[in-house]
Amino acid sequence: NGSSSMASICVGCLALMDAGVPIIKPVAGISIGLFSGPGKAELVTDIARVRGKHVVLGVTGSIAVYKMVDFARKLTQAGARVQVVMTYGARQFIQPLAFQTVTGVPVEIEMFGLQDERAAGHVAMGRRADVILIAPATAHVMARLAHGFSDDLIATTVLAARCPVLIAPAMETHMWRNAATRANVALLRERGVRIVDPE
Repeated sequence: NGSSSMASICVGCLALMDAGVPIIKPVAGISIGLFSGPGKAELVTDIARVRGKHVVLGVTGSIAVYKMVDFARKLTQAGARVQVVMTYGARQFIQPLAFQTVTGVPVEIEMFGLQDERAAGHVAMGRRADVILIAPATAHVMARLAHGFSDDLIATTVLAARCPVLIAPAMETHMWRNAATRANVALLRERGVRIVDPE
């Protein structure tokens, strides 16, 4: 998927409320707001809200994946434990080592090659998370999540999760407006997934 529109992300962006930025209310003790900006990848972090939290960051195959390395770095600096999960498509844009370098945590890429030595590591990862953020999220990944597919690591982690799930879509405008994508978004929202509409 292309990325003519990418939802930028901010964590604990209470400081932006006066600017009219839409804020998602705190979930699981973490205030995570998603907003769109004109070509900006701005991040504001409230350290007290993320310190000690376990964040699973799922990144998928979009050019916008480059923005997420700095995002993961800032979350880590704020005291969160960031576990990055990458799809095959994401790895065509950037290598897992970039994320491992900034988070200090090995990146998970294969469902049956988890660093977690337990038999059901993907289940454990989903259940340990305080929040799961999938950004950038392609139309393909959103469709898989909407329909309960469980044959890749991001999908199985989300299915096993008991925490809030947030999705920041990144795709070409016509793909975002397509009826199939809109139906998948509606289905995910109906199940409680928080999705920000890209501009």
